Amino acid sequence: SIIMNGVLSLMQLSLIDDRTFGLSPFVFALGDDAFAQFVSGIQFLPTTIMMVHLCPDGSEGASYAMYTTAWNSSMLLAPA
Repeated sequence: SIIMNGVLSLMQLSLIDDRTFGLSPFVFALGDDAFAQFVSGIQFLPTTIMMVHLCPDGSEGASYAMYTTAWNSSMLLAPA
């Protein structure tokens, strides 16, 4: 996924020469961001499913809320 994201990010350089492969420049520019978000969501699912299966019955919602809070907080602090 890192290699694919790198290739798509490098394709942004083709916007300089106006080579967008038939897409509008706006849609072409959003492509790598959309792909990165998609991959991040796919990577989030297996750990979420595993965590929900490990928690006690009846507390899945609270465990999911706590996990997503920790995940979102870490995503905000990671670039810092």
